[in-house]
Amino acid sequence: MDKQEFIKLLDMANQRVRHHHDALWKEETHYTWLVYILAAGVISIFFINGMCWPLKAVINITLSIVGICACQIGYLVVRKEGQFLHEALQIRNRLNRAIGLNKPVKAEHDFEEMLIPKGETTIKGWNKVKSEANKA
Repeated sequence: MDKQEFIKLLDMANQRVRHHHDALWKEETHYTWLVYILAAGVISIFFINGMCWPLKAVINITLSIVGICACQIGYLVVRKEGQFLHEALQIRNRLNRAIGLNKPVKAEHDFEEMLIPKGETTIKGWNKVKSEANKA
């Protein structure tokens, strides 16, 4: 395979990583919203005045069980999507290595040159940036 084909595969791998990352984020937010709604339902039952205590207990226990089931399902779905994301990251890293983008970095200076080529901007070391932080 030539480098152009590897670059096309790398682009597809990056799209797959982006897809799984976005899916993971959406799943986490949706299950969080569901748990918040169920928790609000459990709490709001205590403030209803016209209901007897045994009925409140039954509703709270039912909502709690539904919440536990929703959390378990959410955990399994997020875990599976996390495995897909991890697999996509491994594929992308293998393609990076095949193209030669994952070269070992020998020193901090080499790493900075890889990120920002000379001539585009001035490169400051980490200690200099850290000492200038939050100063006028």
